[in-house]
Amino acid sequence: MNNLYFKIGLVYILFLLIIISGIFLAKIGRSLNTKIFALHKIISILTIVASSIFISQFYKSFGTSPIVLIFIVLSILFTLLEIITGAILSFEKPNNLIILYLHKYIPVIILIFTSLTVYFLVFKK
Repeated sequence: MNNLYFKIGLVYILFLLIIISGIFLAKIGRSLNTKIFALHKIISILTIVASSIFISQFYKSFGTSPIVLIFIVLSILFTLLEIITGAILSFEKPNNLIILYLHKYIPVIILIFTSLTVYFLVFKK
């Protein structure tokens, strides 16, 4: 069970690092610092891969219900939307304010759906 909590904690720490690096990118403005930008992307990819592996392991270990599948699909869809809005924001052209707000607030939605997924997979047997 400690291994389980470690995996969950690792993903949440990585998610927090994504948010922190994103805040740094927002603070420095349009001439993006390439090192922070690369770090932001690498941590994002690492988080997505780790989350996918861990949720797959939890899914196999604890079984599932239709609600878990819905939360997994919603988490994936919002993660894809977050990647798309991030790619749009990385362009040099002036950005649409709606895209900026989507990219800023979608992580909250991802966190909610991912947390619900973990809750229903692991803690709600």
